[in-house]
Amino acid sequence: MILFFTFTILANLIGAPFNGLLSEKVENYLSGEVLQNGGGVRDFLSTILPSLMSEVKKLLYFLSLGIAIFLLALIPGLNVLSPILWALYTSWMLATEYAAYPMENHKMYFSRIRSELKSHKSVAFGFGLAVMIMSTIPVVNFFVMPVAVSGATALWVERLKKV
Repeated sequence: MILFFTFTILANLIGAPFNGLLSEKVENYLSGEVLQNGGGVRDFLSTILPSLMSEVKKLLYFLSLGIAIFLLALIPGLNVLSPILWALYTSWMLATEYAAYPMENHKMYFSRIRSELKSHKSVAFGFGLAVMIMSTIPVVNFFVMPVAVSGATALWVERLKKV
């Protein structure tokens, strides 16, 4: 379990600078629209603080849910629910993590990402569950990140993006 989460977090940290670009290219391919970022140093600098705050909020949110489930797992009788809750938690965490790439390309940050995914819970949990299952398969797990970023971008273009 520790190896799974450590590998996922480390892979996301290393790949994060490239995942936004991958998401942008996939969205361009799927929709035929070029993302208008404005470009330049000024635009880049204006997104740093909101992006960092979004990441801190996301980390605190994930930790609070994870700690709550861990504590629930310590209570006799209720601990039988913990494997199901861990699977749901991991699915939601992965959906939130990967949906962030296309949504942050459109200047949407954690609070908005979470509310959009909550309005499409079944799709978000299904996507997260698929990513979680793929992450457990040896060799396949090395390709999960770019596939998940591309899949989340397709999910954004087809279901979540409001034209």
